[in-house]
Amino acid sequence: IARNNAKFNKVEEKLAISSLDISSLTIPFNLILANLTAKKLIELYHKLAFLLAPAGYMIISGIIEPNKEEIEACFLRPPLHFRRRFSREGWLCYVLTKA
Repeated sequence: IARNNAKFNKVEEKLAISSLDISSLTIPFNLILANLTAKKLIELYHKLAFLLAPAGYMIISGIIEPNKEEIEACFLRPPLHFRRRFSREGWLCYVLTKA
């Protein structure tokens, strides 16, 4: 799905898409995009926060409005910092950074 979306949006040349399991990753990333359910995002919080490089950006989405409080309780705390939230038709997207 990710490859098809990248091609559709004409950004496939600018992205490296991998099917590696997140548990196998150890190097920090400047940008993490995670479009997953709230349950999965919360499950992966510690690993995602660990993988985000200092001054990096994390964008999490795939979150429905009823999961807002649960996501914010998990993600809006150190080492992550809230930058912006978008809402559209009951779906939420958060932009976070790491100090």
